[in-house]
Parts: sequence; C-alpha cells; structure tokens
Amino acid sequence: MRWLVTGYRGFLGRAILTHLRNAGIDANPMTLQGRRVDLLERASLRRIYQDEPSVGLLHLAGIHGAQIAPREFEQAHVQTTRNLLEQGLGKIKRWISVGSAAEYGLSASEELFEESSRCVPATAYGHSKLKQTQLVQTFCEKENIPWVVFRAFNVFGPQQKPGLLIPDTLARLRRHKRELNANFQARYGADVRDFLPIRTLCEMVLQLVRGQTENGIYNACSGVGTSVAQITAWLASEMGVNFVSETEGTDADHPPNYSVGNPTRIQRLIKDDLAFNLEQEIRYIAREGALESP
Repeated sequence: MRWLVTGYRGFLGRAILTHLRNAGIDANPMTLQGRRVDLLERASLRRIYQDEPSVGLLHLAGIHGAQIAPREFEQAHVQTTRNLLEQGLGKIKRWISVGSAAEYGLSASEELFEESSRCVPATAYGHSKLKQTQLVQTFCEKENIPWVVFRAFNVFGPQQKPGLLIPDTLARLRRHKRELNANFQARYGADVRDFLPIRTLCEMVLQLVRGQTENGIYNACSGVGTSVAQITAWLASEMGVNFVSETEGTDADHPPNYSVGNPTRIQRLIKDDLAFNLEQEIRYIAREGALESP
C-alpha cells in the first residue's frame, strides 16, 4: 500500500518517514506538486486525493508549545484531521495518527496508564489531542476505515527542537555552563515520566504500518518511569555541570506527578526486542548535541 505522511518535516515525521522507507514501505510526504500543503486548505487536499486510487494515511503533523493559544491547537490537531478524513473519504484505506500521553493528563499515583484509562487532560494541547483521537475513532468507525492512534510518551532524540523537557533542559544546562553558574537544579524534579527514544518509536510505527492491527489506541511507551531529576542528573553529568537534586521554593511543595504508560498492547505486535538503556540514550543525546539552533 502507498502511504501519505503528514508532518514529514518535523522531529517525529522526519525520523519515521526515513525509517519506513529504509524498511521498504512505500511512504511518501504529502505534497502538492512537490510543495508543502496547508492541511487547512480543503481544495488542496482534494487535488492530492484525486490522483490517488487508494492510500494509507499517516498523520504526524501537529504543534506544541507553552505560548500557543487553544484555538491554534484546535486548528492544528482537530481541524486538519477532519479535513484529511472528509476530503479523503473513499480513498483512505487505512488511517494511523499520533496521539499523546497528554491526553491522559497526570496522575498522583504510580499506576500505569492503560489505553482504556479515563482521560483528564491538564493542558490545552492535551485537550486538542484527545478531541483529535475521538474524531478519528468516530469518523473511521462510521465509515469502516481501519484506524490506529498511537499515544506517544515523551519521545526524545537527536535534532529535537526546544519546547519539550529534554531539549529544554539541555538548553538550560548549556546556558548555565556558559554563564559559569554554580549549582544547577531541576524543575519539578520529583515528577516521573515514561521516556522513549525516537528510534524505538520508529520501530513501533513500522509494526503498526506493516501489521493487520486491531482498530484502536496503542500506548507508544516503555512502561518504565524515570524522574525528571534523574534525567537531569545524567545530562548534567555528561556536560560537566554540578547538579543539585534538592529543589527549593515552589518546587519543594510540588507533589510528584506520574505519566507512565502500559505498553503491553503494542508490544504484542513487535517480534524484535526493543529494550534500551535509558541512561546510555540520555548521555548520548548530551554528548552528540540533540538541540537544533532555534
């Protein structure tokens, strides 16, 4: 099957598209006459689909950031998805899109998030991603389109731009070192997250594309929680910065939040062992330089 890929210029899209192609999948950037297409322009999408007898759609486009308005998240995640589905009706034979752990929100307990867990998003980003997932489920089930949403948990890797925990921490560490400051502290260091290398996510997506998977949501995660303080300590150690794990002020009064997923469902699809050493992966990012210039 021929696959069209949105978001192919982003961190996830670049890596996943390359991985799929290297594995022999007919995966192609969703372009119009070789140019990037605005997913909010329905006419452009119709022109793309009219030349395609049938396709798989891998929707990876999206935005994130602390300063983005809720309306912008809605457009980028919900409206683009609606346009892709409606304009591609009759042409889309399989649908796969990226969701987010932010759809679940945060938990005060160490219990793993299941795909069936109640979703209580804590951010505008999380709300928009949940609405996107709900739209995909409703539309695809009504139109009998096989569908999958993989909810990605804290994916990291080379060439990741600022705006997420690891690249932001790297930026702070570099500034701290450049300014010759003394001790470095983590922000909300007690919080626990489920971190996943981009190469592991790429293999998960490959199996979703290749396999005859059941419709539904799949947690793309490791199932192992690691504190923000531990991640920061590994990065700081590799960069020669003195890290102080104790937090002060408001951080000291901040109870730990947990966001760790259960990967059992997606692991059933994977034949190869995707185990990884998180400390080695994090130290590699610090050594090789994972942060693009803003």
